[in-house]
Amino acid sequence: MALVLLLCGGGAYAYESHVSYAVYLDGAFVGRVAAPDTVRRAVARLAAAQGLDPARARTVQALTSQPVHSLLRAATLGEAELAARIAPKLRFRVQAAQIVVDGEVVATLADRPTAEAVLGRLRADYLASIGADEPGVKVEAVRTAETVEVREVEVAPGEVATDLDRLVAVLERGTDVVKTHTVKKGETLWAIAQANHMTEAEILAANPDVEPKALQVGEEVNLVVPDPYITFVDTEVRVQRQSIPYATKTVKDPELNPWQRVTRQAGRPGLKEVTTRVTRENGRVVDETVVDTKVLREPVEAVVAIGSKAVAANGTGRFIWPTNGGVVTSPYGWRWGRLHTGVDIGVPLGSPVYAADSGTVIAAGRDGAYGLRVVVYHGNGVSTLYAHLSAIKVSPGAKVSQGQVIALTGQSGDATGPHLHFEIRVNGSPVNPLKYFR
Repeated sequence: MALVLLLCGGGAYAYESHVSYAVYLDGAFVGRVAAPDTVRRAVARLAAAQGLDPARARTVQALTSQPVHSLLRAATLGEAELAARIAPKLRFRVQAAQIVVDGEVVATLADRPTAEAVLGRLRADYLASIGADEPGVKVEAVRTAETVEVREVEVAPGEVATDLDRLVAVLERGTDVVKTHTVKKGETLWAIAQANHMTEAEILAANPDVEPKALQVGEEVNLVVPDPYITFVDTEVRVQRQSIPYATKTVKDPELNPWQRVTRQAGRPGLKEVTTRVTRENGRVVDETVVDTKVLREPVEAVVAIGSKAVAANGTGRFIWPTNGGVVTSPYGWRWGRLHTGVDIGVPLGSPVYAADSGTVIAAGRDGAYGLRVVVYHGNGVSTLYAHLSAIKVSPGAKVSQGQVIALTGQSGDATGPHLHFEIRVNGSPVNPLKYFR
């Protein structure tokens, strides 16, 4: 309120003038307030209601106030009333920081320290994934393949990420899609890949810790191949102790049967310390160079005696099919750059396996990629081999007759499903079994 002196007709008159402030939103009249501070407090109230820091929020529209003098006291709005009037149209912008990768905005954070903390977390997660803290590992350098920068900007409040854990997961995976498969009994990695229109390589890329031949029922397999927004490239030096395989020397012993093996001297692996320089991109090794090797202990050769005593020929010279029917799922011959030394016969798990001819069992047990296998010698340098079994019904040295059940089919060893791997060997060399059944 102010005192105003009015001169009129040689006389002087005094009256009171009342001051209020007209408020405009982008030029449109909103109402009057008693003091300019009411406008500031109304805006702060609306910002706080949206979870914003009033000190960092800016209104998109122009909100102004102008003093107005009047003889009569004008009705004015309080803070809450003004806030209610401007709330439907008032929009805010907030100060923020964006993570930009090769010119593309991939994340918007509240401020630069938060953005830099997210980048630091991505780097720390990457280093943990490559085992940077393991003994013998020294990371020489870590960089990003892309140009990564933090830009300070003003954005709408809804653009700012608040769930940092979810944001980091999306940046590391390249997507917010989560799709998994729970392993069921009898499932193989190949079957899971086929059912989901993927390759085995893609499944392994999405699950670097999964052992393809040791899938467990109930195990969850990720079906989304990660494609991170940021590619980390590191160079590391690794010092590791590695075993040196020992050689095995075999000697023939005419006093032992062919299925007998006697260790004359036990082998012992050697030990070496290998220093390598490794370059990775997002954990995948793209270059590896051995820079130093030190032999700490030389290996000791094993000496094994193998029986060479003659075994009487008791085969008929004619073979029967080793299973009840079944389909040849993979024939004898070259595939994927190596010789498939027999035929694979597709039959149900646990089906009986028959001796293709009479003979003597010269091997029965586990043998590397064959899994459980049986070898029967028929005489005249001819033997048959039955592999990937689930159970063995005979022992080395046993005499078997043609058609006798010697095992049950399975998928032991390097097998993707139940079947029988069947070989015929002449003087130790595999031949095509099917030529004996034409």
